[in-house]
Amino acid sequence: MIAVWEGAPADILQRVESDVRADWGGDRVYIRKVGEVGEIARTQREEAIRQDYRRGERVAFLARKWRLSARRIQQIVRG
Repeated sequence: MIAVWEGAPADILQRVESDVRADWGGDRVYIRKVGEVGEIARTQREEAIRQDYRRGERVAFLARKWRLSARRIQQIVRG
């Protein structure tokens, strides 16, 4: 099991595993990488990028600072 479940009671882990296998066993399940908390963080990051840009920061600098491509920075800035 993944680290999030470390320390969880074995009977609960077995039940979760059993339920997951029963519902999705053999299927390819799509699970988004980012949930609601990640969406909030991304929105805050994008607003910070826009503020930096409005203050005069260059796209190349913002790309390095936020570890994004210049193209992605431009998309964020345009809204």
